[in-house]
Amino acid sequence: MKFKSNVEKQNSRVFETWTQENYICNFTGIVCSTNHEAVKEINLADQQLVGTLPFDLLCSLESLERISLESNIFYGTISDHLRNCTRLQYLDLGGNSFSGKVPDLSSLTQLKYLNMNFSGFGGRFPWKSLRNLTNLTFLSLGDNSFDNTTFPLEILKLKKLYWLYLSNCSIQGHIPNGIGNLTLLENLELSSNYLFGEIPFGISTLTKLRQLELYDNEFTGNLPVGFGNLTGLVNLDASGNRIGGDLSQLRTLTQLESLQLFENDFYGEIPVEFGDFKSLQSLSLYANKLTGSLPQKIGSLSDFMWIDVSENFLTGSIPPDMCKKGKLKMLLLIQNNLSGGIPGNLATCLSLTRLRVQNNSLSGTVPAGIWGLQNLIVLDLAMNQFEGPVTSNIGEAKALQLLLLHKNRFSGELPMRISEDSMLLRIDASFNQFSGQIPVAIVRSKKLISLNLQHNILSGSLKIPPPSTISYLLSDNKLTGEIPLLICQESSLSILDLSNNDMSGTIPPCLGNFSDSFSILNLKGNNFSGTIPQIYTKGNNIRMIDLSQNHLEGQVPRSLANCGVLEVVNFGHNKIEDTFPFWLGDLPQLRVLILSSNKFHGAIGSPKKNGEFPKLHIIDLSYNNFSGVLPLGYFETWSSMKIVDVKLSAYLQANITIEVQGVVWEESYLYSMTMTNKGLKVIYEKILGVFTAVDLSSNKFRGEIPEYIGHLKGLQLLSLSNNNLTGAIPPSLGSLTKLESLDLSQNKLSGEIPQQLTLLTFLAFLDLSHNQLIGPIPRENQFSTFGKASYEGNSALCGVPSSNACASQASTPHLTTETRDGSSGFLDGVDCIVIFMGLGSGMIVGLIIGQNLTTRHHEWFNEKFGMRQRKRKRR
Repeated sequence: MKFKSNVEKQNSRVFETWTQENYICNFTGIVCSTNHEAVKEINLADQQLVGTLPFDLLCSLESLERISLESNIFYGTISDHLRNCTRLQYLDLGGNSFSGKVPDLSSLTQLKYLNMNFSGFGGRFPWKSLRNLTNLTFLSLGDNSFDNTTFPLEILKLKKLYWLYLSNCSIQGHIPNGIGNLTLLENLELSSNYLFGEIPFGISTLTKLRQLELYDNEFTGNLPVGFGNLTGLVNLDASGNRIGGDLSQLRTLTQLESLQLFENDFYGEIPVEFGDFKSLQSLSLYANKLTGSLPQKIGSLSDFMWIDVSENFLTGSIPPDMCKKGKLKMLLLIQNNLSGGIPGNLATCLSLTRLRVQNNSLSGTVPAGIWGLQNLIVLDLAMNQFEGPVTSNIGEAKALQLLLLHKNRFSGELPMRISEDSMLLRIDASFNQFSGQIPVAIVRSKKLISLNLQHNILSGSLKIPPPSTISYLLSDNKLTGEIPLLICQESSLSILDLSNNDMSGTIPPCLGNFSDSFSILNLKGNNFSGTIPQIYTKGNNIRMIDLSQNHLEGQVPRSLANCGVLEVVNFGHNKIEDTFPFWLGDLPQLRVLILSSNKFHGAIGSPKKNGEFPKLHIIDLSYNNFSGVLPLGYFETWSSMKIVDVKLSAYLQANITIEVQGVVWEESYLYSMTMTNKGLKVIYEKILGVFTAVDLSSNKFRGEIPEYIGHLKGLQLLSLSNNNLTGAIPPSLGSLTKLESLDLSQNKLSGEIPQQLTLLTFLAFLDLSHNQLIGPIPRENQFSTFGKASYEGNSALCGVPSSNACASQASTPHLTTETRDGSSGFLDGVDCIVIFMGLGSGMIVGLIIGQNLTTRHHEWFNEKFGMRQRKRKRR
């Protein structure tokens, strides 16, 4: 035997002594025959014993009938010597740390009780050996890492079983209908496997069942016919499947204490009979498709403690007697269509620990007693239409950890008093009408992790939160004054959002560099002045910086080069005077760069090396003084703009997982920005991960638009307006098939509008005004929706919607026009295609694209075109 410690050596010596000495029967846990001649039982359960088991010694005790060693720390493999324990009737090795396979058990024919649950076994279980164990009444093999297997048919021969536990042991496929042969079963647990298909009818015949657990499988279909015959069921859990149908068969299960059917596809109403199940303690039906109202009598049940019917389509009101017997602990009604108010009865429910009614249509004032319930841990009233104040007796809620009030109509001042004994971890009172100052009592709550008071009418100065605070959100209020330097002592702070207030002063040099976990800094829309401090050192975790819409001057701080996980930089609408910060291209995660409306100047130039800005897909440099040609080199490096990444369909955000005292939640911070899109200034409260935009408008760029821009196939917004660009609109823009907004106005562009632009079927906004464009205006696809404003200021354009009529259509296709290099222009390199489109005005638009067009082609075109004209005239 091998040992890891003195304790293990001692354990082994005990076993060896037992088999060699006559006084073995004197040991605790040893039961011998009446004459002390034979050991009948070894019972050392839950003794914290460590080591391996010498089954060669144990099974040499010829009269041994019972071994109970569960809940210890035995490890190693079980030797084949176990087969020598032929008189065993009871073997319990559950809750240990064994490894390897379970040996053959076929010789243990006297076994009635076998428990190897949660013991670390692996490999393939010897299912065939169960054929001989026909005396088994109790079989528990769950929570082991056995190899995948279909439902073992050997189980169906164990007719004496009353207890079968095979949860979480990698069984797959269908449950055979022959399960109904085990007529004595009282407990059947097959949860957390890979079982699928319908629940077999055979289960409906097991009328002695008291506990049935089938959760976390892949069952489909309805409950089997006759399921209502299981009238002795006390616990039913089939949650986490895809079972459908209504719940009508469950009306007869009057002995139920716990009913768990969440995360399925059940529909219809909750049977009113549930309100008569006198033993019912917990009911969980969340994430189904249930309609109708809650049974009115369900809260009157004497033992009822817990209900969760969230994420359904329930209507009506909350039953007035939900806590009539005073035992209700959890009432979870999130995301339904409930209306009315909070029943006054709940204010007297002293046992209540969780009240969650988020995302309904509830209204009215909240009964004052609710705020002060002393055992309440979670109070979630968010996303309803509640109004009125939060009363001062919230100071009596000493157990309160989560207070969620966001998106209601609460008003008045926030309570100035919170219990000093409070366990408050998170407060979200955003999007309400709270006024007054930030209560000092709240920010002094010693364990506060997250405080969100955004979108209220709070005034006064900024209060410093406790050192435990990770997320501090105060945007869109009326706060004034400067940022206190003491905030730099906040060692845990990860998210700080003070945007859209009326704060002023300079940005403290320490801000953002005081915590290794600091991720979000948003000071947008205030009156901050001075320069942006050089505050970031290597190894920081900053992911988003938004200092836009302030009065900041100076240059972009070079310390940003140390921000290896930075995703968003927004310095727009300030007074920054600098050249293009090309060195930001080394940031591997940068997705959004906004420097609009500042005093940036000079040429952007070319990338200094390959691979710059690898993930950038939104850039806004508009309203600056950049000059030179458009940065073709950067167009070539913006690789994230060249593809449509479907994996980025979610919104851009930072997710921070917080776990305190067993309470876990995810703090998600959505990135936001302001950009000009489709001719309007748009505030993006959240940014889709697939959104891709380039805005270089209102600068001093010159030269031609490079053809390569057509490679940025993910672009949805492109604005190059109000520059000094010349030359033709490149036909390659027709490759930007995701483009929704194109603004090339206020330049000196010439030539015709490329017909390829009509391929942009998602285009919702087009502005080509105030250029030097000529020729007919395309009318195919989206172009038929654009009005005069899209083309004004181009006097040589013709056709609808301009007021200029085009010349004879016969001369429209410039088939023989020579270019400067002697070629035949845009017709080169393409096979001949002829397309006619008749328009309501009677005009015929002909498009011919061809190569080496002969005289015969011209004659054919003139003949067909002339014939069509003559026919229309005769009408």
